[in-house]
Amino acid sequence: MNPILATNAFRSAVALAVANGAAAPQATTIAFGTGTTLPSVDDVGLEAEFHRQPLTAATATGVMLQLAATLDGSDAGSALVTEVGVFSASGILMGRRVFQPKQLEPETSIEFTLDFQF
Repeated sequence: MNPILATNAFRSAVALAVANGAAAPQATTIAFGTGTTLPSVDDVGLEAEFHRQPLTAATATGVMLQLAATLDGSDAGSALVTEVGVFSASGILMGRRVFQPKQLEPETSIEFTLDFQF
């Protein structure tokens, strides 16, 4: 398992929430794209986003946060999926991952499980 590296924007939002006694940013959406640039803690969005949708699950165990979503081929169109990112309810990119291209047919789907380590 290789956890997703949290972005500086997300870490700053968490620190601000803790300092102010507020709730930490909640992971709500996942985005899919066709970008190929390696992820950085300075990322603020996907390189080439083509679809965004709500997460289907979020669970925390100890210092690990596991998030899940399913991408339907009809949502991917003809795009080769090469990147995924998780966003908070306020639109902050929490983290991004780039991987080998995944091609989906309209009648297929692919499940994504992403791990964050705190």
